[in-house]
Amino acid sequence: MDVLNRMLEGVVDRGFISGFLVSSSWHGSLTVSHLLFTNDTLIFCDLDLDQIFSLIALLLCIEVVFGLKVNLSKSEAVPVGSINNLSEMATILDCKVSSLPMKYLGLPLRAHYKSKVMWEGIVEKIEGVTNRLKKMFHDFLWDGIEDAKKFHLIKWDKVCTPLSCNGLGVRKLKTFNKTLLGKWLWHYHQEGDALWRNILDVKYGSVWGGWCSKEVRGAYGVRVCKLIWNGWDDFLGNYRLKVERGTQIKFWHNIWCGDIALKNDFPSLYRIASYQGSSVADNMYNTIDSIHWSMRFTKAVQD
Repeated sequence: MDVLNRMLEGVVDRGFISGFLVSSSWHGSLTVSHLLFTNDTLIFCDLDLDQIFSLIALLLCIEVVFGLKVNLSKSEAVPVGSINNLSEMATILDCKVSSLPMKYLGLPLRAHYKSKVMWEGIVEKIEGVTNRLKKMFHDFLWDGIEDAKKFHLIKWDKVCTPLSCNGLGVRKLKTFNKTLLGKWLWHYHQEGDALWRNILDVKYGSVWGGWCSKEVRGAYGVRVCKLIWNGWDDFLGNYRLKVERGTQIKFWHNIWCGDIALKNDFPSLYRIASYQGSSVADNMYNTIDSIHWSMRFTKAVQD
């Protein structure tokens, strides 16, 4: 897959295939030309004859390099917007023609957010998995292998309490799901060059320090992103930052020295700070063998 990715990037870099513009704003711009999955590949290009022939040449090169036959009859051309000569292009590519909305890898593409036909199956699968997991937990604790129902001798909250707090340590699905969503906040900062993060950055922008995207806004199609972003405050209160250069850590607002933010530990000093949004680096300077602190305040500070 890495070789295929490099070949596609080379074709795009040389201008043979254009891809599509995800977003262009003061946050930046980003163009996506292809997406690689385990058993599938999406290639984006304009419906231009030169680009179509470039795509065919690329597929022929793939056959030579990998020794595999590219079966175009199993491929599909999906137009976005109004296309006049689509059938002619499909004939050249020798592939089928589909249209939006459609399902791809089990998920609807460009489906109206109120379309029951497109979303009903997805919702049923998710609800079905959730209900089956809950039933498995309950059956394991209360029913066993017998058909007769048994009394619940312990409250479910106690069952889901961690072992360290004298509970049974069974995961509460709602809390566990919130944790998994919160893990994306961690990945956001760790995977600075990831495509999914770059898409979020150009669409919504990034907060100071690059720790999280800015608030996700939209009427529909962004629910998962909103659920992840809404967990930022909880995430912010449960992690610690290790200072290196200090350029991405806010001196007063982030938790980096002790167990609480300095603005809460020293509120009187925070109120008279000259720049309350300063970074750690703004308030320190290094000499040959030591670090010195230099905070600025709006009035003289008394011991």
